[in-house]
Amino acid sequence: MRLLVEPEMKDQIYHYLFSPSSNAGDFNRQMYRLSQQPTNWASKGMRLRRDASLFYETSEKARLILVTELERSNFNFGRFYRWELQEKILQILNKSQDYFLPDFDTYYLLMHLAIENVLKAIWLDHYPENIGFDKLPRALNTHNLCRLAAEVNLPLSTNQEKVLSKIGELFLGYSRYPIRNSVKLTSKHEDLDFGEKTFDSTCIDCLENPYAQDKQVLDELFTERLQTRLEQVFANSHERMQSTFDFTTEGTESAN
Repeated sequence: MRLLVEPEMKDQIYHYLFSPSSNAGDFNRQMYRLSQQPTNWASKGMRLRRDASLFYETSEKARLILVTELERSNFNFGRFYRWELQEKILQILNKSQDYFLPDFDTYYLLMHLAIENVLKAIWLDHYPENIGFDKLPRALNTHNLCRLAAEVNLPLSTNQEKVLSKIGELFLGYSRYPIRNSVKLTSKHEDLDFGEKTFDSTCIDCLENPYAQDKQVLDELFTERLQTRLEQVFANSHERMQSTFDFTTEGTESAN
């Protein structure tokens, strides 16, 4: 199918923010400032949360399949050797290409990004004087979720703060890479860092989902703390847009 284009239209770009007198730099600046709007950050965060939930559900289904297959083989859940469990799960995985080892790290990665986007949406809505520039404010150059929550006066329970710190640690290393970006120096045994989980450790986690409690805390964070603030972000969207783009002035100048 061939589209017929009028000759005079070929070399022109049409966009509601791009006038014939604008240049590419002005257009990019307008689009950048448009993308800074808190609602864009909020929408991105909600999409990432949706995707995180899909990854969680997929990994949970994979875990349940493994547990079911182990039960069918009369596996002794009360007493077993690590190598024995690993061998059994490898046998199950080899039975079908549809079987796979759960990967909850991806859930943590996407949830960190989801919460980070949502908190930055709330931050920009809380400090609207930082919207409308050619560069994001330095305060947003962080992945520290607890710090962002504190800066927008978002109260966190002890469990919520603990889980946010946990996914922040994972975000800096094992959720994205096989190692952290630096060694963890400590003298406390409880802070020992064994790196990425070994295959047999992951297999043990397949028996009883240790991630469900963290998911519950994060879900409660959205329903109890973030939902109301997100609604406020969208309620303020028109005002924030007007403060970024002086539509009244631009319209008056165009009329004259």
